[in-house]
Amino acid sequence: MIEEEWLTCGDPIPMLNSLERATSKRKLRLFACACCYRILPHLRLAESRTALKMNEQYADGEVPLTDLLSVARLHRNVVGSNRFTAVGAVECAVGLDYTYGQLLPALVCAIGAASNAAWVAAGVLEDKGQRPTAKERAQKSREDAVQTEFVRDIFGNSFEPIIFSPSWRTSTAVALASQMYKARDFSAMPILADALQDAGCDRADMLDHCRGPGPHVRGCWVADLVLRKK
Repeated sequence: MIEEEWLTCGDPIPMLNSLERATSKRKLRLFACACCYRILPHLRLAESRTALKMNEQYADGEVPLTDLLSVARLHRNVVGSNRFTAVGAVECAVGLDYTYGQLLPALVCAIGAASNAAWVAAGVLEDKGQRPTAKERAQKSREDAVQTEFVRDIFGNSFEPIIFSPSWRTSTAVALASQMYKARDFSAMPILADALQDAGCDRADMLDHCRGPGPHVRGCWVADLVLRKK
């Protein structure tokens, strides 16, 4: 994949595949979680919602692995795992198979969660017993487009070197990023851009990303730089 394709692609899967090992399992987990939060209304069981929330918390070291595994096993025992279902998306996101594994299994789980979530958002469930309609395929394409924005928000431009001066990490910038991250509300991103610019940041890509339309989610590459997350 070349840079122009990265910036215009409407399918998250080739974008994720192009990252290869130039990323972290944490960011892949958060991408999978972001996709699953898009279908939160379809997660009607408390076990699914708990598993999703704890997976996000585990990505940032807020809960231990033992807690995640316990919740994941309970989720699997209660709801099982089926393709193209909301619970199947969560099962991929939790990714029991890659908690001890390497990056490639993590990437497979992230792709699985994204694909399942997109089909669920398009209204396609496995128990329909029929092929997706043209309308459903179009709806999936729109969901794929949203997921590509998640990829760009979390991983930035993989073709550009990330340079961040410690002097830009002011108390104001850190407080803004921390609050947005904790609340999962990134509406203050333009204010973060102002704080970074006031601190001397002159990177157009970083400032434009903060001031752009988003969406922004946990794992946002700019917020991560401010908060020293990888």
